[in-house]
Amino acid sequence: FARAADASPGFSSDHVLTAQVRLPEASYGTPAQRAQAVAQMLERLRSLPDVISASTTQNLFQPGFSFVTIYDVESQPAPEGQRHTAQFRRVSPGYFKAMGIPLLRGRTFLGSDTRQTQQVVIVNEEFARRFYGDVENAMGRRFRFEQGTPLMEIIGIAEDGLYRSLYEDRRPYMFLPLYQQSHGAVTLVISAQSNSDVAAVTETARNEIAQMDPRLPVVGVMVGDDNMAIPYWGPRVAAGMATTFGVLALVLATMGLYSVMMYVVSQ
Repeated sequence: FARAADASPGFSSDHVLTAQVRLPEASYGTPAQRAQAVAQMLERLRSLPDVISASTTQNLFQPGFSFVTIYDVESQPAPEGQRHTAQFRRVSPGYFKAMGIPLLRGRTFLGSDTRQTQQVVIVNEEFARRFYGDVENAMGRRFRFEQGTPLMEIIGIAEDGLYRSLYEDRRPYMFLPLYQQSHGAVTLVISAQSNSDVAAVTETARNEIAQMDPRLPVVGVMVGDDNMAIPYWGPRVAAGMATTFGVLALVLATMGLYSVMMYVVSQ
């Protein structure tokens, strides 16, 4: 648990508000409609006072994950046994700023990265090292997920982080632009000026989304360090159980030793 508490997840949860928003298919059935709704929502949220940045992602240390098999690199199909698997999440422009994730090379996603433009991707350092040797060599390279899918161009390299748990080793990871890979359920990520501003931002954000569309539910609001509750849950429970059984074992051992000594003294 101490190791988990000291681990750096690769992003900052300070002053960060997250919330789940689901776009109903009845009103936002097509990828273009979902992308337009997310862009409009973020534009409203970024205009709020005390908001540094606003973005969306699929999840933030939530149960489950997404992954794809990289079929080829630079249009050269990899042999069946040598194809690589990398996890990913979809994020909108402003995500790296909102989460405080450094970009080591290249640029972040833009509103102009849509389905009609070149398919782009931001990868982490481990992805660049494993598939291309180093960070410098990975910039501008292309790969595809499977045969027949468009080539993805690497436009940025993000600093390595933790994506599933606080114990994992370095793993290849990708960030895909939400406007090219739209999704029905998104997690809002809003960065406030300070912790004292988060509560006010929470209420104004709810109001802005309600004004945009009253049918959009905003649920699962988490503020600041509450966002780390899920990754800390496992280590905290394990540490609690280990402590409980350790104390019980110590009590039983003490009672046993006392009983044996009493028996010896009595003899």
